[in-house]
Amino acid sequence: MNKALQSALARFEQRSGELFVAGRTVSDLVQEHSAPIYLYDRSVLARRHQLLREALPGDVKVYYAVKANPHHGLLRELGSLYDGVDIASQGEMIRALEAGVPAARMSFAGPGKAIEELRFAIGRDIIDVMAFDAAGRITSMRAFWSADAIRRG
Repeated sequence: MNKALQSALARFEQRSGELFVAGRTVSDLVQEHSAPIYLYDRSVLARRHQLLREALPGDVKVYYAVKANPHHGLLRELGSLYDGVDIASQGEMIRALEAGVPAARMSFAGPGKAIEELRFAIGRDIIDVMAFDAAGRITSMRAFWSADAIRRG
């Protein structure tokens, strides 16, 4: 067994050759839900989050990148654990909203955003941090975004 797999499995309980996730055997979960299946244990997610928090200064904000895994249940859990979620597209915004992540806890940043995506985000107050990839982008946005909302950083 390689070290990466061994390290990952060490986070879960094992008894009599059975792997347990959230107190249930993986074989039972596969029978119930069929395979392939992705399994996450809330307690492991919370423990890993806590370790990350302890390793960082208290004033550091930690956001989960929706791009990493946009699964509804995972977004719901991590959206409540972390300071917010980092979204890179309108599709990710919709996934996060559907999972119950408040718009105010979303960060939409990075280059190459379509005007339609920006309108969608602004219309839902999703803007936390935004990077403009061209000076012309600010000019084009003034048509639908209030002037006091545009700030230089």
